[in-house]
Amino acid sequence: MRYVLFAFSAFLVFSLAAFSATIHVPGDQPTIQAGIDVAVNGDTVLVAPGTYVEYIDFKGKAITVTSSGGALVTTIDGNQKGSVVLFQNWEGAGSVLDGFTVTNGNVKSGGGIFCNNSASPIIMNNIITGNKAELGAGIFMNGSYSVITGNTICGNGEVDYPNTGGGIYVGSKSDPTIENNILYNNAAYGGGGIAVLGSIATITNNTICDNQSQKKGAGIWFQSAAGAILTNTIVRDNVAAFDPDISVDGTAPPVTYCNIEGGWLGKGNIDKDPLFVDQANGDYHLTFPSPSKDMGDNSAVNEPVDFEGDPRIAYGTVDMGADEYYTHLYWTGNATPGGAVQIKFVGLPGSFVYLWLGSGVLDPPLKSKWGYWYLQFPLIIQLGLGAMPSPDGVMVLQFTLPPDTPVPLTLPLQAGIKKELTNLSLMDIQ
Repeated sequence: MRYVLFAFSAFLVFSLAAFSATIHVPGDQPTIQAGIDVAVNGDTVLVAPGTYVEYIDFKGKAITVTSSGGALVTTIDGNQKGSVVLFQNWEGAGSVLDGFTVTNGNVKSGGGIFCNNSASPIIMNNIITGNKAELGAGIFMNGSYSVITGNTICGNGEVDYPNTGGGIYVGSKSDPTIENNILYNNAAYGGGGIAVLGSIATITNNTICDNQSQKKGAGIWFQSAAGAILTNTIVRDNVAAFDPDISVDGTAPPVTYCNIEGGWLGKGNIDKDPLFVDQANGDYHLTFPSPSKDMGDNSAVNEPVDFEGDPRIAYGTVDMGADEYYTHLYWTGNATPGGAVQIKFVGLPGSFVYLWLGSGVLDPPLKSKWGYWYLQFPLIIQLGLGAMPSPDGVMVLQFTLPPDTPVPLTLPLQAGIKKELTNLSLMDIQ
């Protein structure tokens, strides 16, 4: 009997995989919602770069809605007409939202993303910004077991508006996993970053900084949430009338291996400046001397990578926060013709840095003893940039893109730092 059930299950999985489809937007369907409407369970709605002025409803379907170019170049703009993304029909882990900027939502609950009626999707790799709501300006959850991972949640809510949960609101009978997210510059009357009210949540390896609340808990507000868990998280520089970083009404949940401004009772907790790369401009990468490095709890880690795909537990002990310190290349700034851009390198101080610009990307990449090589030959540029500065181990290359840069254009970048190849970084110029 077990063999028969196993064989049937294997046949079912194979059949679903064999008949799943990829629906391209706008190639096959003009809008994201039109793609969702024709999709069936197991399908992928693949969205090309651009701005899509619409709001979308998954309608209970176990589908993946993802972007081909990532959140920086693919936007869903709700046009102030309600929640930008709706999960309200029992969606589960088979429903995935991956790789969008979710913005301009305005509604009573869930300005950016609304999860209700036991809807428990996976929400990953998104930028959730510029949304408003009375409850959960960024993300609202009620009766939800959602997985919220790898997102940047910033600039949601208003401090003088009677709202709760500027970044994330966790409401009744919920138990979400909130991991590897950066929450900053969100504002609310209470719970600027996260509000967990009458519910529980597992909150691990997040960076929650520079949020605001008019009342309390600008970082996190726990109310009747003794069953929640907070681990490996940085909570600092949040601003409120009182209890600015963590506020608790009722029994406090366990808080361990966290870097909390003002300190907090619990195993492994510290109170030290995390020494971010550029906190004032929203760059929360850890620098080489950061006291949050190697100070977390390995047993709390659920995912093998951090918020941007670097290995989690890179050097034996997990770091606190969304960023796992690792030799890395990334860019910030305005990647448009005439825009100012910064290419940033993180690595061991004193290490020599090479930067390469390739003519394309290898798929799959080539494995070497120094790591993976991603760039196609011939190389367009090879630059020796000198030694990584001390003590931070951060190098910044600043330049302005020529006004006549052809668009769209993708520049594939990779670096070598002390005989170690970094990740691939794609600069999409739009």
